Amino acid sequence: MSKITYPYPYDGLSIKAVHAYHQETLFFTLLFPIIKQEAKRESSIEEGFENIAENWAKQELGVLGFVSTFHMWERQLQELFIEQKGRSDIEIPPLNKGENIVQYGKRVLMSTFDATAKDEHWQELNRARIVVNAFKHGPSKKFDAAMKTYPEFFYDPKDKRHLPTVSISSEQLRQLIQTVATFWEELPRKIDYARKNI
Repeated sequence: MSKITYPYPYDGLSIKAVHAYHQETLFFTLLFPIIKQEAKRESSIEEGFENIAENWAKQELGVLGFVSTFHMWERQLQELFIEQKGRSDIEIPPLNKGENIVQYGKRVLMSTFDATAKDEHWQELNRARIVVNAFKHGPSKKFDAAMKTYPEFFYDPKDKRHLPTVSISSEQLRQLIQTVATFWEELPRKIDYARKNI
């Protein structure tokens, strides 16, 4: 039996990026192929089952992966601030009233750490936040506003017997995963990352 050695990255930002790539492996190397394989097996038992089952399962998994990836980034951002506060006496400002997590992250990184990510990353993360909140809270004015702004993330049945729902393609899921990974990879590495204000 051969031994595989993997040098796990030691700095916190690289570890956060690796966790995003683990999401990509989980969904695109493991789960989606298993769905395809199982759908083929079931279709040999029941005619016409393959496409229906596979499409439904991939759609459900895509939505769950999208929600999971955004919440992972949200947790990682909060963990970064806690880690940095623990490494020094730096004060992390609180969330302002009416401020969402993306706005908060951008403000704190800039004001406290003199660091930020590319605008397109913030835009992608904010779009994901809006779509995830629509999924989480269901039909409402915010859901309708999200669907109007980002129709490519929703399925609106024309028969009116079913409610509109969030619909995530594998390409949209992969894009969010890549955005989260690149977000962490591109933040500046400093020897004393949290010592700016000491």
